[in-house]
Amino acid sequence: MRHIVKRLALALISLAGCSAGGAAERVRPDDPTYAQAMDVELEFGERPRVLVVDWDAETRVDLEVAMKRGVAVMALDAQGPHLLDCNMPGDYTFMGATRKERVVRLLNGSEVAANLPLRGAGIAASLEGEFSRGATLDVALSMVGKTTTAARRANRSQLRGECEGATHIVRSATLGAFAMSTGTQSKIRTAAELFDYGAKAGSESSREIHNTDGDLEACKTSSPNAEAPPARCGAPLRLELAPVMGDADDSPAAEAPGQTRACPSGTQLQDEKCTPVTSDSARQCDWRNAKQCAAACERGHAGSCVSLAFAYERGVGVAIDGAKARSSYERACELDDREGCRAVAYFQAQGIGGATDLPTAVRFYKQACVDGDAAACSDLGALYSGGIGVPKDLELAIGLYRRACSGAHPRGCTNLGLAYLAGDGVSQDKAAAADLFERACTAEHPDGCSQLAALTPDPAASLALLERACDHSGMDACVDAGARYNTRGEETRATALFERACEQNNPRGCANLGLQLLEGRGTAKDAAKASELFQRTCAESRIGCDTLGEMYAKGLGVEKDRTTARGLLDEACRAGDKRSCAMKRKLKL
Repeated sequence: MRHIVKRLALALISLAGCSAGGAAERVRPDDPTYAQAMDVELEFGERPRVLVVDWDAETRVDLEVAMKRGVAVMALDAQGPHLLDCNMPGDYTFMGATRKERVVRLLNGSEVAANLPLRGAGIAASLEGEFSRGATLDVALSMVGKTTTAARRANRSQLRGECEGATHIVRSATLGAFAMSTGTQSKIRTAAELFDYGAKAGSESSREIHNTDGDLEACKTSSPNAEAPPARCGAPLRLELAPVMGDADDSPAAEAPGQTRACPSGTQLQDEKCTPVTSDSARQCDWRNAKQCAAACERGHAGSCVSLAFAYERGVGVAIDGAKARSSYERACELDDREGCRAVAYFQAQGIGGATDLPTAVRFYKQACVDGDAAACSDLGALYSGGIGVPKDLELAIGLYRRACSGAHPRGCTNLGLAYLAGDGVSQDKAAAADLFERACTAEHPDGCSQLAALTPDPAASLALLERACDHSGMDACVDAGARYNTRGEETRATALFERACEQNNPRGCANLGLQLLEGRGTAKDAAKASELFQRTCAESRIGCDTLGEMYAKGLGVEKDRTTARGLLDEACRAGDKRSCAMKRKLKL
């Protein structure tokens, strides 16, 4: 049984009114749910985006209060979204963006039901005859920023309260103001007209739908750099949800860029609304099928261009080709895809797939940052921190990292934490650094977990953080955790961690695995296999050259050859490997 968040006192209703503005509402509370009105169940992906402009005022207040007392939790199924009297520890931070206005026109019952999963099916049923005569349901959105929690998913064990049926947490909410009302295809209304019409809400016709929250004029005072939305312009408009997993070891399958299904099955997000997929030209390609992605990208599907670029960048079904990845990202950017534009900026800044073009990269990063792209703010901060393509400006870099962290971008939090740790551009503050590293670690950033481990005095807690970093693809953290297990005598566990890192081509992991094999620690002795690993790491990174030189000098797992030993150690020593220099002296080579 699902439990709606308990109705709160008038003081809390007043709180929501102060933040979002009064609501002119005529959305009937007894509208049927999707499952009650439609024969086909509404199926969502793991990370859906849900418009909440059809929610009644009381439920919207519940949502705002739930997001103030922790991370809000929902059940999302064929019945639509249900807010639960349940939460997860955590908070939300706000990142402003350039104000954007959109008028979303829902042209038929299917579009209404797909975009308004709580009450849309009932609204669609009540307007069925009207749609056949050219009616529309128009939604004006004025968006000023987004509030986001660091957590990218939840484990069921983290939930508190009445959480039966929980499927998702509210990862973020786009904030601003909205006005929704019925209209006609023959008249296209502006956002201002819709807000004005919704405010009057004069008609009592059972065939008309009205709902508003927030004040358009208040939204016009917003700033991308604001730390909070303007008063009367902080209404939740759209929620981005993230999955609740069954246990700590259960994680959702990785999704390639452009692949996240934000809309119900059979629809995809275009121009702020979920639209039915009616032709190949509108269909998101399968990221593992480069030929399909290339065809869809050529027809102008931005998400498919991003997926094609990802395939060329990572070698998914095609040979790695930086130039083709860059050109595909450029095509996505031309189609107004923010993810594509950020990727283009990165490729230009790094000179991947073509010439380095820092001025253009900086311009792309700046635009994406003010548009609310937290990752772009973090990348731009790194350029200013290092004086790369721009004058070095630590104060500006700190501001950009802070903005990125407010947008829950973990690398921005980690970079800001490193600045506080070193006192680089800010006053040194280890406590502030630890808080930032913890936020980054919560967002599954391995460097954040590793840095927090280094500041954690309790050995067991520090080791647990290193293993979290390892689980989040931090291969150096896997090696560091393995080294600690070795010192504790848990050599089998250490070997498993070294193997994990080596499988991901981490030189330190392979070198440490070689030592385990050479000495028979946590695994059977295998000097020949150890020598193969040292050959590889010595050639790639000079790691392990000292041990490999010793093996050749003494004939351990390889044929004894002091000439080869001398050559290896000489080359590594000249390259700056002090261990090899010391080994050369020790062996008198």
